[in-house]
Parts: sequence; C-alpha cells; structure tokens
Amino acid sequence: MLLSCGFAFAQAQQKEPVTINADTLLNDKVGEEVTHLVRNVRFVQGAISGTADEAFQYKQRNQIELKGNVNIHQDVMTLQAPILIYDGNAQIARAENGFYLVDRDASITALRGTYDLNNQRAECSGNVKANQGGSFMTSDSLVYFRSTQTSISRGNVIVTTDSGTLKAEEVTNIRATGEVIAKRNVELHTDSSILYCNNFYDAKHIGLTTASGNVSTYDLKNKTIIYGDTLARLRDSNYLIVPLHPLLLILDSTDGHDSLTGETIKVVDTLFVVSKVMEAYSGDSSRFIATDSVRLLKKNFSARGNLLHYNNKADLMQLAGGGRQRLWNDSTEITGDSVVMFMKKKKIDRLFALGKSFATTTYEDTTVLGRINQLSSKSMLLTITDDTVRSLLGIDNALSIYFVSSDGKPSGVNRASGDSIRIDFAEKKPNRVVVIHETEGEYMPERYVGSRGSAFRLGNYERHIELRPTPNDFLLSWKPKEFVWRKEGNEKLK
Repeated sequence: MLLSCGFAFAQAQQKEPVTINADTLLNDKVGEEVTHLVRNVRFVQGAISGTADEAFQYKQRNQIELKGNVNIHQDVMTLQAPILIYDGNAQIARAENGFYLVDRDASITALRGTYDLNNQRAECSGNVKANQGGSFMTSDSLVYFRSTQTSISRGNVIVTTDSGTLKAEEVTNIRATGEVIAKRNVELHTDSSILYCNNFYDAKHIGLTTASGNVSTYDLKNKTIIYGDTLARLRDSNYLIVPLHPLLLILDSTDGHDSLTGETIKVVDTLFVVSKVMEAYSGDSSRFIATDSVRLLKKNFSARGNLLHYNNKADLMQLAGGGRQRLWNDSTEITGDSVVMFMKKKKIDRLFALGKSFATTTYEDTTVLGRINQLSSKSMLLTITDDTVRSLLGIDNALSIYFVSSDGKPSGVNRASGDSIRIDFAEKKPNRVVVIHETEGEYMPERYVGSRGSAFRLGNYERHIELRPTPNDFLLSWKPKEFVWRKEGNEKLK
C-alpha cells in the first residue's frame, strides 16, 4: 500500500572514490581545502552517477555539496533536489530543501530527507507525499528500511487507493509480504464500509484483517454497525468475528411526520444486539450469528436467548441454542424452546415460538393486582404490524386464563382449552379470546376472584419480567466516534 523511500546512494560501492568534474574547477583553502566546481558538474561513484549546476568538494572531511538541478541516477531511479550533501565518511546523503525521487512506479516528494548507506535506512520529513501504482500517501514523516522493504509513516498519515482511504497516526507497510499495520486514530473508508479502531492489521497474502481497541465498523449496504474490543475478518470466506464485548446495531429508517409542521421526516429505529461472541458472513449468504447471553432491544420489543441467527437475505431471525428463549412486546412476554422472527423491511412481522410455548400479558386494569392473562400451547404465532401486536395464536393443546371486564370494570376470569386459541389485541391490550375446535371453558364471576388474581395460574406458568433487557445492557464503556462517509461530502452517519 505504501511506497519505498530509498535514496540513490543506497547501493553505492562503499570503498570506491567519488570521481567529479565540471567545466570550471576552482581550488580554494579557507581553513580546509575546497574545490569549487561550476557548470555541468558530473560525478560518478560505482553504479551511481549524477549532475548538478554547482558543487563544493571538501576533501579533508570527504564531503560534497551539490547545488542547483541536482540529479542522481541509479538504474531506473532518479533523485532530484535543489541542494544535496553527501558525507563520504559516514556514508549519509542529506537533502534539506526538498527532494523528488522516482523509482519505477514510485514517486516521492518531501521537504527533507537523509539516507544511511551502511544501514540502508532512509528518513523523510516535512509534507511527505508518495505515489505508487495508484496508491497515494501523505504524512509528516517516513522511514524506509530498504533491506526488508519496510516503510513506517508517522503523523497525519493518509493512504488513498481506488478501493478506499486509510488514515492513522502511524502506518507500517511491509511491501514484500503485503502487510500493513496502522496505529492510533485509525480510520478506514471503502465504498461499502467504514472502520474506526486504535490498531489495524491487514495481510493481503492470507486475506486477514484485524482491528482492536474501540472498534467501530459500519456496513453501508446492510445498514449495520458493529462495536467491540477486537475484530477479525477473513476476506476469502467473507467472514467476520468480534470475540470480545460485541454490540450490533441494525439500522432502520422509516418515514415519519413532524408533529408541528406535518412534514415527512426520517425516523431512525435501531435494533440493538449484544452477546459474548458475534460473527458475520457477507456476500450471497449474508447473516449474523450472536452466541451466549444474547439480548435484543428495539423500541417496545426486547428478547433474551442463547444463540441468535439473523439471515439478512431472508430477513429471518432465530433464537435457539438450549434453555428458554424469551421475548417481550409492550406488556406481553412469550417464552419457548426456540423462537423464529420473520422480518419485513427490518421490522418484526410474524413471530413463531416453538416448544412448550407460554405467553403472558398484564390485565388492563392496574387497580387490581396479580391478574395476568396466560396462554400455553406447543407452539405460538404472534402477528405484529407497525411494531404493535395484533394477534396471538396458540397452536396444539392450547390452554388459557383470561381476565375479563364489563363496562371497564373487572368482571371475573375465563379458563379455556382447545385445539387452538387466538387472542386479539386492540390498543396494545387483549380484547377478545377465540377458542378454535374441541373447546372447553369455565367462567368464574368477579366475586370468586377479587384480590385472589395471583392464584389463577396455569400449571406451567412462567413470567420473568425482571429478565427483560434494558437500555443499560447496551451501553459501551467508551464513547464511539460519529461515522462520517467522506465520499458524500463529509456527511455524518448517526
């Protein structure tokens, strides 16, 4: 990704003398012997040759100062500078007032630069710019180790290619192996994603990318954000894993209306997911997998389970993996051995609870305590429209306890059983119970209920509202940066 920054003296024959001549040679001695060379200065040292308008050769300290249109050549490489000093004893070349280097497909400019021939180490500083094979880099300084083809750029580093832009305070490129390491305030912008982190590593030869330290990544296509302590991506298999403290945000923008102006506005509705480990696959089989202690939260919907599979293409979400899976919508709680959620435009449209399904919802009159409407069956279907429950259908061996009202006052309780039982909702409250096929029922008037509402429970009753996820379960221990998509005029993505 980055560029070589070697000076022309890198492979000079160390013991060969420098041969230098010009149109005019003037010898002088002011404390030391100096040869002043004027016009058409030409010099050679081994495989290196060069030209300049003017030169001063200090024989006693074995130093040459080249001035004016300095050009140094070695094979296909050319180094240009207005002033360049070469110390023959230390074997160090130094350009203080700018240089321009071209080597095959690489070009480099900087205000200053030195090269140590013994250690084959180049250092550039001051408005460093490099271009190679469609990759453009700027930084405050750059160090290059020619023997290992390793470069280290520091200070406001920006690397731009056709596929995106990498920003960091320090970027190390090992060109021989195609490895890139970035540190501090790392930002990676591509056509499809944005990544922020403290440390970044990319190895092209094995298709591996890792990030650590306050990791934030935004998938622009799927409208998903993942936070975590560490992230790893395998490009060949389109696989991503966040093994430490992952948090997934699935963004959903819908049209709403301003209550004051009546204008249509975008309303962002986000589904939050946390777990101990999170994995993602992109491409044709795009999906997310959250493992262990899974919790979900979206407006008035929340859930808790052991293993979450979310298929992006099918818009299907499943909670399973052993134990009981639990979901809450408003005051309704549903549990089952597994739960399948069918999404429509990233909103839950239908929900199936499978295996010993149980549903509870609070009675509409809160002045009488302990009354919980209950439904038990082998499986359940919950129908939701615009984030509001419309009906709940218990399928196979259905049992229910339903507290009724008359003229807005408590009026007793119904027990019912049947092949299936459907509960219809209005204004987020149960308002009708329909028993389907092989029905049995029992009604008890209010005088038999009274303050004994909590005594009416099905044998397999379960309700654990204390387990319901809260917004505090989805907080980060660090403050994430706002996402900015630079290809759209610095537009902030919140």
